[in-house]
Amino acid sequence: MEINTKNTSIRTYDDEGFRLRAGCICYKKCSEKMLVLLVCYHSADKWILPAGGIDPGEPPNVAAERETIEEAGVCGTLGDLLEVLTVSKCLSFQNSTRNTRTHIYSLQVTEIIHEKYWKESISLITY
Repeated sequence: MEINTKNTSIRTYDDEGFRLRAGCICYKKCSEKMLVLLVCYHSADKWILPAGGIDPGEPPNVAAERETIEEAGVCGTLGDLLEVLTVSKCLSFQNSTRNTRTHIYSLQVTEIIHEKYWKESISLITY
């Protein structure tokens, strides 16, 4: 595993050079419906699952829970690993490729964290 520091954040990579990430498909059963949580990505027209980088030495399941709390402000019961999603994205404006491996888990939401305890809430709110 390789570790790089870029823009004050630590990024970990596997032996093939893929950046390691983790996240969750967050859901809540409500009556006879299943609600799935998405978070806004920098603008109101893009929606994503809460996910982010795995810290050095951090297991993917722990990173998935941490990123979900940081980005979505929810916690709950972590389920199974659903998929390890491998993506290679060509960045034409940088003339480079971004390779990521994201461990995706299910998470049944049991608690919404109060805003004042949610680190990234202020920066993610779009009005």
